[in-house]
Amino acid sequence: MEQRYGLEKTAASPGPEPSSPQSVRTPPRSPSEEYQRPLLSTPVTEDDGGIIFSDSEIRYWMTNGLDLASPSKDNNPAHTYLMRDDDVDTLTLPPFDPIAAVPQNLDAAFKTATKAQVPHLPQFNAKKFSSHNMDPFLKAQDIDENFKVISDAKVKSYKIEDKKLAQVETMTRRMFFGLNRSRAVNETLIAKFRDSTAEEDRMTYSAFLMQKKDQQFMTDHLSSISTALTLARRQGLLASCSWSERFTKSLYTAPWSTPSIFAGGCQGSYQRLKRNPND
Repeated sequence: MEQRYGLEKTAASPGPEPSSPQSVRTPPRSPSEEYQRPLLSTPVTEDDGGIIFSDSEIRYWMTNGLDLASPSKDNNPAHTYLMRDDDVDTLTLPPFDPIAAVPQNLDAAFKTATKAQVPHLPQFNAKKFSSHNMDPFLKAQDIDENFKVISDAKVKSYKIEDKKLAQVETMTRRMFFGLNRSRAVNETLIAKFRDSTAEEDRMTYSAFLMQKKDQQFMTDHLSSISTALTLARRQGLLASCSWSERFTKSLYTAPWSTPSIFAGGCQGSYQRLKRNPND
């Protein structure tokens, strides 16, 4: 029995000696016919016929087989790998840096937000990515010059339902799920190759470090997108409200990480309005 990644895997049986009368082997079944027993669950096979391990198996390999340390040494369960009832399928990954720092960083940034706040655009240098044919991804589309001539629209603002903006913001926030799992896998493989001195392993290690920079880049841009959308929604919702500047400022500066957009900041006024509907 071969022990790999903390899981059992049966070793292949050696073939018969060439002199044996049974030396002629039966051709192996095609990958589509061959039953390949996975370590933990049903495998996904590709054209090469090899096993593609399930998400839960990969998480188990990351946390157990490679002995990947928890990204935080404190006792906060939000920073620790969790598995219920020794069930591998329930193993979950915590947020990794830089994703883990996003809620705290954006909550701090929103403490100084105002109704005239301009979204932050992270630095970008296309040359650092050494890519070509990427022009459609470079920036937002410009407004056609001929449109500016024939259109009588002077104000460059748009009317959009909050529901639509909220949908875009939801999609933006959910992208951190895929990014965080990518970071977890990336950090695992960095740890695997960090101590190797073989040239090819060092090249692999360096490639994973380059990928880590890209994940930081994506974190910065996703954070800025989500910030801009949150600000746009708050500015839109408060634009027609005739409340005091002090009260509206408290709503603009509500944390980014709370479930409701104003973090319950309207509750006091709501209760007063219920008591005195004519106010």
